[in-house]
Amino acid sequence: MKKASLSLLTLVLVLLATILHAEPQADKSVPPATFDAVVTFHEIFEPVWHQAYPAKDIPAITESVPKLQQAAKNLLEAVNANGSAHLKPSVEGVSESVEHLAAVVEKGDQAEILSALEQAHNKMHVIIEQTDAHDH
Repeated sequence: MKKASLSLLTLVLVLLATILHAEPQADKSVPPATFDAVVTFHEIFEPVWHQAYPAKDIPAITESVPKLQQAAKNLLEAVNANGSAHLKPSVEGVSESVEHLAAVVEKGDQAEILSALEQAHNKMHVIIEQTDAHDH
């Protein structure tokens, strides 16, 4: 009986030591304001991607750029204000890709514009996956 109690006590102590020395997990939750900013960005981006991009409608893409820039800025502000540090690299990638799109639009080269929009789309999908915003 003493041996079983000692073994159980040893097991409990080992488990407790493991728990106490474990690396804390980063908070991967998404605050509502950040989630809303992701959804808003997606709502602005979606028609550009699904309508203007396949049609190679450069005027529609060009017209969307200021809205995309503002939505990307709002998204970055939401991430910074709401403690969503795990999303910051991805959001910065989206913001940079939207700024690249804006610069390419100024040059007017259709192939570059479509390529830049595709890059922005790919960056946006990283955030959509990270926040589970794809169903909204």
